[in-house]
Formats: sequence, structure tokens, C-alpha cells
Amino acid sequence: MANAIDYAFDFGLPADPDDPVYGLWEPMSDRFLFVTHDQSIAGTLSLVASSRYLLYVVEISQADNYFHTLIDNCCCNHWSLVNRGDIMTSNIASFNKIHSATKLAERGCYTDWPLDQEMQYLQICNWWMRFMQGNTTMPWYALDRFISRICPGTTTGGASLFDEIYTLETKLLAIMHEERNNQILWDRCIQAKDNSADLLRSRYEFFARNHKLSR
Repeated sequence: MANAIDYAFDFGLPADPDDPVYGLWEPMSDRFLFVTHDQSIAGTLSLVASSRYLLYVVEISQADNYFHTLIDNCCCNHWSLVNRGDIMTSNIASFNKIHSATKLAERGCYTDWPLDQEMQYLQICNWWMRFMQGNTTMPWYALDRFISRICPGTTTGGASLFDEIYTLETKLLAIMHEERNNQILWDRCIQAKDNSADLLRSRYEFFARNHKLSR
């Protein structure tokens, strides 16, 4: 698992220091378990992890004492926020609500809960979400989705693959939501991807070929 997590590790900081950074704050330990510059990833992670614990999405770059290299995923579990009371009284069902940190606060070592395992879990989920983004951010994804929805069951071009790609993405999200063992989580996601390897390859080859023909 060490090799897998090394491969999957993401520091979470943006290339541009002026870009916003979001932390996933866990109230029981009163610590951030993950940071990312991708708001969409932060929101989805909070949902995926909801089978394990509650995570609030907090824009930590709004804090008065924040600077670009203050917090990353190597040390986020040693940080919390001063205005946690305001966040705790907010609507917990609003998974997509972005809270703002007024000031960040350092925290000592936490021994009541193996936070490193939870941080590793979030790293693995983040890696697979970015894998899925590799599909959904392709220029043809929107076209696939549109044709698939207006012509269900079509066998025309790339649209014939959309439902199967969507099924793979749904399967990966379900694995991340239900699996509590990090090693098994990684292995199950690998297996799901490998089972769809021919599908993914044929989809990319189809659009690569048609892109050349259209130029």
C-alpha cells in the first residue's frame, strides 16, 4: 500500500498562490483531514466520506493568517479553525456549502483516532476522482452525454460508450463510499478500471481518429 499511496499523493496546493484552497474539516477531531484547490473535488469527497464521518468544506485561504505554503496535505491534520462554532451550527445537509475560515489555529498531536489512515483514504479517493475527471473533462464527454440522453441505447459513435463510462464512474464512487479498508479500496478500484480497460481504450481511439479526420 505504501507504493500506492506514494503514487496517489497530492499536496493539494494550487500552482497560482492567489487561487482559493479548500480544507475538509472533521469536527470530532477538530482538524483538517485534506486540502485541495479543486472545489468540485472537495464537495464530492465530503459526500463520498459521509459513510465514515462528517466533513465540512472550508475555504481556508480566506483566513486572516493564511499564506500559500502554510497548510498542505502533509500537515493539515495539525490545523483547525477559530470560527468552528459558526460552522457547526450551519446546515449539515448542505454538502456543497462552502464555509469560510476567519483564522486558522494550530493543533497538537491527536491520539484518539488514527487520522493517518483517514487522510490516506481521502488521498486514494482524490486520485480516483481525478482519474474520473480525465474522462469527464474530455471535449467529447458533453457530446457523448447529450446524444446518450436524447437517443437512449444509440450505437452511434462515441455515444454508444457513454453509458458504460458512466457505469464505471458510478461503480468507483460506490466502492469509495462503502469500502473501509484502504488496501482493499485501492485494489477494488484498480480491478474496476482494469475490467473497463478495453472500453476506455476504444473510446479514446474512436475520438482520436475522428479528431484527425475532422481537421
